Order: sequence, then structure tokens, then C-alpha cells
Amino acid sequence: MQSIRSHAPALTIFNHYGPTETTVGVVMHAVEPAVDYRRLPLSDRLDGMRLYLLDDQQALAAPGQSAELYIGGPQLARGYLDAQHSADRFIELAQLPGERLYRTGDMARYLHDGSLEITGRADRQVKIRGFRVELDEIQAQLTGLPGVAQAAVECIPRGELGQQLFAFMTLVPGHSTSVARLHGQAQDCLPDYMLPTLRIVEALPLMGNGKLDRKTLQQWADKVLDTVGSALPRTPLDALLADVWAQVLGLERVGIDDDFFELGGHSLAAVTLASRLQTALSAPVTVNAVFNAPSVSAFAALVQAELKLSPLVRLSAPNAEAANLFCFHPSTGHVQDYRTLLAPLHSWNLWGLQAAYLAEDSTTLDGDIESLAALYVEHLRQQQPHGPYHLLGFSLGGLLAIAAAARLESQGEQVAFLGILDSQYQHQAPEDSVEALLESAAQALTLDSQTLMRQLPPAVITALTAQLGALPPAARLPELVQWARQQGLQLDGDSWDHLQTRLRYQQHTQHLLASFKPVQLSCPVHVWWASDTLAQAEFVDPHWERLSSGPLTREVIQAQHLTILEQGALHQQLAAHLETFATHGAV
Repeated sequence: MQSIRSHAPALTIFNHYGPTETTVGVVMHAVEPAVDYRRLPLSDRLDGMRLYLLDDQQALAAPGQSAELYIGGPQLARGYLDAQHSADRFIELAQLPGERLYRTGDMARYLHDGSLEITGRADRQVKIRGFRVELDEIQAQLTGLPGVAQAAVECIPRGELGQQLFAFMTLVPGHSTSVARLHGQAQDCLPDYMLPTLRIVEALPLMGNGKLDRKTLQQWADKVLDTVGSALPRTPLDALLADVWAQVLGLERVGIDDDFFELGGHSLAAVTLASRLQTALSAPVTVNAVFNAPSVSAFAALVQAELKLSPLVRLSAPNAEAANLFCFHPSTGHVQDYRTLLAPLHSWNLWGLQAAYLAEDSTTLDGDIESLAALYVEHLRQQQPHGPYHLLGFSLGGLLAIAAAARLESQGEQVAFLGILDSQYQHQAPEDSVEALLESAAQALTLDSQTLMRQLPPAVITALTAQLGALPPAARLPELVQWARQQGLQLDGDSWDHLQTRLRYQQHTQHLLASFKPVQLSCPVHVWWASDTLAQAEFVDPHWERLSSGPLTREVIQAQHLTILEQGALHQQLAAHLETFATHGAV
């Protein structure tokens, strides 16, 4: 419209409205030069045509109220070939006897001067967090923001979050702005529940007839969600936080730099996130902390700077009559996987021993299985000063539980139950070779960079191997990163700094596995293996039957290593073994 005005200022322009079902023409309005082209009114009805605005109860709407537009008059079509479709759209109302109406599906309202304004479509009304929302009203507000030329709003279902709003906007030529700035401006004119996730695009998708292609917009909205999660967790704390972020947002994954609110989080969801973080970390977390640190990386930094995490985490609701079951962390460092045991072991107080190094900087990692177990025993004895003790460990946690049991027995305490879930250890220290380091780094490269590395002359790789081999192990990774950057090698959705951190944690886990030394116990031992673990060619039996002079049971669960804790068979067997201890020794 503005372009037409600029080329033909004296031209008279009419805004004309009329669906095909009313033989096109119904109402029009001569557009004044000063009018807001984004909200064109309609005032002059064609002869014999009648307009009605009716609310959800099909009562006449009040002035200013947005309601559905119905049309009556001699130009109405007889109907559609489909009789059911005709019955839905061409109707008669008791309060308007003899008047046959066409239900347009358009929403409109009367302005103060009696003219009519089309506000959107009835099928563009959605419910967001209990509020009825008109997508076209959001669209109109966004179009009014400085520098915005066009806006299109879509709504897609998002599981726990309910419906999520997405808005795609084009900018006025020559105008530049950012999504963050537009988001702040949108907050000034829209309530929290109407704030969409914003994206700036070159142009909105159109169909062949010039109408907005809403199917493509919905695909764009899906792609917005597909692009999240590209920045991988660097540390066990990152991984734990990313899991909680993803659960609350209803996503498969979340990148450590993805903003909670840009991904569809809102104030109510922030309350949920704070609550779940408090449960996961066993530390006080305020909603304000989520607003101040809305990404995983920012919140991890906040945890390291301000929160003192205890290794002991309560997993179940307190029960003064129940005994305690202490669950030791696997290599992930956190204990959230044990929450699958809450229902089958509902008569127990479940505690988790999360990694003491969970919030530590990767450059300060040290310690071994024995020193960690000593620390964990100190904390669990603060909760339960004396036995009998019941210990459970999955994967690396099994080794920690064994070391903790040995320490408790050396202190004269009784261990009544020791459960080991799919746990192995390395019978010799892992080879700290340059070749192993190169292989780990190469797996993190993009496919193009992997090809480029394979095409390097053998002399280059030989020189690099010799260069790294001459360095102490701790200095090799930084040197390799510098060389890779010089070669122009790219990581697959990652950064070299993040990769360094992640490999340091992997090396620390390998060190812990290699530091385990078999001990001699006297407590009952219960071992569970995942069938997939036993079937692997590289499986080395740790011979846990030699671990204790006490009784031993051994069970095989049909599962993979990472899914054994989820299996109903394990739940039943655990509950049966623990049943005799359920109330004995409660503290």
C-alpha cells in the first residue's frame, strides 16, 4: 500500500472485503492517505448486505469486542456440494428468524466510528496456559514494533509446556536490530503468556496464490527446535543441567548456550525449572537465579561461584520409619538415574552420592576411588552414624560402593546389603598413548575435517605424533588443539575449548576406573549384569564372587548397560532382596 501511494499519490484506493461464498463483494472503505495500512477499516456495505458480529454463544457482540463475522443478504451462495459442510457454514439463528447467514470464520470488531476492523481468524484462536489467545492480535502487535515490516505467528504443541508460540518477522529495508532487542520491545506490549519465540527472516513464505504458507511456517518452527542442542556439555554438571533443561522444555536435548526463555520457557516454567534444579542439586535454587542465568553454561558458572554442593543428595521424600539406601554415582557424576527406583523401592529412604568433583574446574581434577569413597562415607555417616548400611552402585558407582563398604567394615560398622549393578574395572592402567588421544580428537571432527585429516601427508602425522610424544601427558591436548586450529580442522557442533574440558573429564574417569583395587569384604553381595555387557567381546569378568566371604547372588537382566536401571525385572529383584531390611535399621 505504501509503495502504491508513493508511485500514485492521487489514486483513490478502496479496501474491499467479501468471501467467495457471498459472491465476493460485501463491504468496502475508501482508504485515507494517513490511515495505518496494517489496520484497514471497512464501512460501506453493498446494497442489501447485512453484517453481524456474534460471540461464542452466538449473541450480538458489544462495541469493541472481537467476535466472529456472519454475513446475510441476497448475495449468499446456495451452499457447497458437501451437505455437511454447508450445514456448518450456512446457518439460521432463532434470534434472527428468516435470516440465512454465512459464517465467515473471520474475527472482527466495531471501531468507535462504527466502521469494522478484521482482527484475524476464528481458527487462529488458541489456549495458552489457560488464556484464550488470538494469534493475529500478537501478529499485529509485533508488526507495530520499530523496524518490523511483517510478522507471522504460529503455535505448535510442546508436551509439558503446552502450546508454544513462534513468530517470524521481516525488517523494513535498511533497518537492523537483534532478536534480543525485539524480545525486549515485545515484552512492553504483550503479556508474558503471549510472548512468542522470535526469529528474523529474509521473507515470509507464500503460496502460489500469494497467501501466507502456514505449513512452511510450522516447519520453520520445528527447525528452530531442531537447531538447539548444538553446543555439547563440557562437564558432568553441564550434562546434568542440560537434562533438567530439556525435561522442563519438552525437548530431546538442549545446548549449553541455549537460552531457556528463547526456547519457549516462561515464568511458570521457570518456577518448575528452579524446583527441579533444587531437587537435582540438593541445594537452594531461586526462580531469580533462572532469570539471571537462563542457559546451562551460565547456570553452571553460577553453581561453581555461589552454590556449595553436598555429595549427599536426597532422592526420595523423607520417611522416618524407613531404612536408608545409599546410591553411588556412575561416571556421569550425578545420581538422577536412580530416580527410576523411587516407585519400586517406595518403602526406602533413597539417597544419592553425587560426584564430589561435579562443580569443579576440569583443570583441578584429582583423587582416586579410595579417596572419593572415604569422602562419601564421611557424608553418609553424618546422615546415618551407624549401621547396618545398605549400599548400591551402578557402573563406576559399583566400584565406589565396594570401596565404601570396605571403609565402613574397617571402622567396625555392619554392611547388610551391597548391590553392584553392571560394574567393571580396568585390570591395568589405560595406555596413555598419543595415538589414543589422536583417535579421540578425530572422532569429534566434522566429516569434512576427518577427510582432510586422512589426506594429510604421512610425514605430517608422523611429525605431530613425535611432537606430542615428547611432551608430558597433561601438555599434549593443548598442543594438539593448537595444531588442529592451524590446520583449519573443524569440530562437529563443538568448540576446541569445550572438547578439551570434556576429554579431561573422560581421562579422569579412566583414571578412577584404573585406580580401583579389589578388596576383601564380609558383607552379603548382590550382583546384577546387563545381558548386553556379558555378550561384548571385550568383557573381562571382575570375579565379584571372590569379593566377600559373605553370601553372593548373581542375576542377569535383559538390558543394555545404560538401560539396566529402567528394567522392571531389576526393580522386582531389588525390592525382593531388600524386603527383609525395609524397616530394620531405620534412622
